[in-house]
Amino acid sequence: MPSLIKKTTNLFKEMGVFTSLLYLLSKLIKKISSKSHLYYYVLVRQKVHQTPLLPPHKGSKFKFQVLEKNCRLLESLPRPNTVIKERFDRGYKCIAATKDDKFVGCIWLALDSYIEDEARAIFSPQPLGKVAWDFDVYINPTQRLSYLFPKLWDQTNTYLKEFGFEATDSRITGFNIHSINSHKKLGAEVMAKAIYIKAGRIQVSLSSTSPYFHLSCKENVVPEYKL
Repeated sequence: MPSLIKKTTNLFKEMGVFTSLLYLLSKLIKKISSKSHLYYYVLVRQKVHQTPLLPPHKGSKFKFQVLEKNCRLLESLPRPNTVIKERFDRGYKCIAATKDDKFVGCIWLALDSYIEDEARAIFSPQPLGKVAWDFDVYINPTQRLSYLFPKLWDQTNTYLKEFGFEATDSRITGFNIHSINSHKKLGAEVMAKAIYIKAGRIQVSLSSTSPYFHLSCKENVVPEYKL
């Protein structure tokens, strides 16, 4: 019992009361039914940096490229082929990083709307053509203490500026405090928060932005958020 109390106390200190209660509820829902889930998203926006995060000589061993649909480097991505194909079919872009010709990381971008793959939701950053959506940032474990992460963002910012984008939105799992803090250090601003409770085909959505409440009983009934 003392150990449980200590763990709960530490959880509340790290996440805060509201997030901790949601986290515990998500665990309870998952335990009751493997087909039920609670997702908690923090939706953030960060401006495209006008100056690089790193000087040119740092991270210079990394090379970057925007991957094409049939690029062989895609075979190295830690995602199923069906998922990668679906992303390209939707027009998403992938900026990949290599070191010594080996894949070490990537970031995906949607230049208009993004269809969420956990909860049923569509995120449409506004204004169209000025704000993109970034997702699935991956860094190989061997490079997580290197300059790759900021260097990848420098390349992403350069790419977005070329097409006239001024900012990028993304969603972070609200229980991942480390990721939220990392985004804030890059200048990210919290735009909204959303909770999704799924039980089979039924999904209840609660959000701090419109639509504030949404009930879906079919896979093709999806709330759209224009941030």
